[in-house]
Amino acid sequence: MSNYIIVFFLIQGIHFLGTYRLYKKAGRKYWEAALPFYNLIVMLKIVNRPIYWFPIFFVPIICTVMFPLLWIYFIQCFGKTRNRDYILVILTLGLYIFYLNYDNNINFLAPKKEPIFSVFLSSIILSSFIHIYLIQPFTIPTSSMEKTLLVGDFIFVSKIHYGLRMPITPISFPLLHNRLPFFGIRTYLKWIRLPYLRLPSITHIKRSDIIVFNFPHSSYTDTDRKDHYIKRCIAIPGDTLEIRRSILFINGKKERLSKNAKRKYLYILRTLRSLNKIMLSVVEAKLIRTLNEVVSVNRYIIPIYKSQKFLFPKNFSWNLDFYGPLKIPKKGDHIMLNYDNINLYKDIINIYENNYLKIKGKKFYINNMETYEYVFHQNYYFMIGDNWYNSLDSRFWGFVPEDHIVGKPILTWMSIYWDNTKNVFKWKLRLERIKCF
Repeated sequence: MSNYIIVFFLIQGIHFLGTYRLYKKAGRKYWEAALPFYNLIVMLKIVNRPIYWFPIFFVPIICTVMFPLLWIYFIQCFGKTRNRDYILVILTLGLYIFYLNYDNNINFLAPKKEPIFSVFLSSIILSSFIHIYLIQPFTIPTSSMEKTLLVGDFIFVSKIHYGLRMPITPISFPLLHNRLPFFGIRTYLKWIRLPYLRLPSITHIKRSDIIVFNFPHSSYTDTDRKDHYIKRCIAIPGDTLEIRRSILFINGKKERLSKNAKRKYLYILRTLRSLNKIMLSVVEAKLIRTLNEVVSVNRYIIPIYKSQKFLFPKNFSWNLDFYGPLKIPKKGDHIMLNYDNINLYKDIINIYENNYLKIKGKKFYINNMETYEYVFHQNYYFMIGDNWYNSLDSRFWGFVPEDHIVGKPILTWMSIYWDNTKNVFKWKLRLERIKCF
């Protein structure tokens, strides 16, 4: 916090030294450029913009566009109305104004026209606000949710249904997630961070909801900049899940699939000529059985004794068809740590809840204090893709923390079948896919 205060007053000092003469030429007092927050109000008055703009300058991410817009209006008041002036003030992060402050040949002029750059930035502000705080568009890139969602589906995701998560990294390029396309440059400042805050929700996450979330094991350490994933939530905080013979049980009861779920399983297809393993939904399997050349279509089940070491958690003898039982952590729950469950919860303790876990012999230390008990600080969820055997999901990397939840899909607004071809003339619109969730 002390570093933020130092940076804040350093910026205020630069602002005063770089603008006080211009304030004076605009008919204001020079000392008004030195007062934090008030100097911004005065600047809005100089450029003849409404005072209600003031709070918008402190909205995370939107502020990164508001300030360049203000800089453009400000230099325009002093006769700098060429596009190269606008570009220069943006590229120098406003320091071009510092140069103008000591130019004796410029005078104050009332703004006479709306520069094209300000119109462009205004549109970015509106688009960014909708994108960050209301609804964000996504594209489905993989088949992990087939047949519910297909590759080439374009969806709108509501940020407010599960409670708007305020940006954690507030300074970034608008409309870009974590890297600039083609250049690979990070789009945000890592060293300016806000605490996790989620506004009240319209609805709570329910079992079988399709969820967009930040991938917990992403290479990015900042939660809101981690890669986006979309899966179905099959277990909520406090649930106990278990998979037996590829059938999911929640709290001891067989899962009831929602109407929009179209889960695919692995089947062995035997025909008169061949034997193959294919991915099918239950409905598709029934249809294929009616074909003349088909001898049999049977669900393939991995034997219970065949463990798959790449699953979460490590060192458990589980596989995709026999998994669990597993208790989903709930905020406030107490657990006793031991060697049998430490692999389940070490990521939660170390990474998601920012503690330091160390194991010495048979002893557990959290933040250098010996303990055998832990209390969860937030809720967790378990996500699985509808394409049951072709989905990288919680079975491989574990729980999804509540602070990683992004939003709820509400509409498929466009769908394109491109079949991996770059020839756009061969792409086909799938109008039947346009629907609400």
